[in-house]
Amino acid sequence: MMKTKGLVVLLALVLAAAATAGVLSYVRGVERDARSTADLVTVIVAKKDIPAGTQMDQVIAQGGLTTLSARRDNLIRGVVTSLAQIRGKETALPILAGEQISTVRLGNGTALAGGILGIQTGFQALSVQLEASRVVGGIITRGDYVAVYGTFKGSPSESTATIVPSALVLSTATTIPPGEQNRRVASSSSSSLLVTLALRPRDAQKVVLTEEAGSVWLGLLPPGAKGTPLPPLTTTQMAR
Repeated sequence: MMKTKGLVVLLALVLAAAATAGVLSYVRGVERDARSTADLVTVIVAKKDIPAGTQMDQVIAQGGLTTLSARRDNLIRGVVTSLAQIRGKETALPILAGEQISTVRLGNGTALAGGILGIQTGFQALSVQLEASRVVGGIITRGDYVAVYGTFKGSPSESTATIVPSALVLSTATTIPPGEQNRRVASSSSSSLLVTLALRPRDAQKVVLTEEAGSVWLGLLPPGAKGTPLPPLTTTQMAR
């Protein structure tokens, strides 16, 4: 009889402990959910890509925006959380579908270090317009790093030099000759790419001189790779 009572008491204690653990687990789960919810912020995003120069009032009127929840530690600088922040503004840079909208991409928004292109201190922006064959078929885009080469014609031989081993691409834009603008599809051979590079002043001088005295080619570097400075190569050297 005593043994049976002992088993009953033990079972009761086990059940009580299990119940307590279950309650504690539930409470902790509720607390975690509450903390997770508190860490979320509702931000405004675009439903589809918005080109630069677009009036945001028009995008709002057309229902081109939506919202999503983002963690506070994943918010970008100047994130837009209210339509009041973008009314009357114009996009200074393209906005991609689904990405957080920042006021630094809008006209009259928060000033961005380095201006609209984010130019680093000690550098300047310089644009070169080149046909597709000189810019890796036109696939170069913002954020890429390229090597800048220059070819010069002269006597007794031509030469090609590495003008800038590594340069950051700040922006790109496809340009089409006036005669092609009214056609539905412009041929890749007739279009060209306007590439804006971040260059130190001395390197900018070299690129400008090469544009005036020779021709410029851009070589796309692999992600994270640095270009190799090489001595000029002449046609005479290649024949050896």
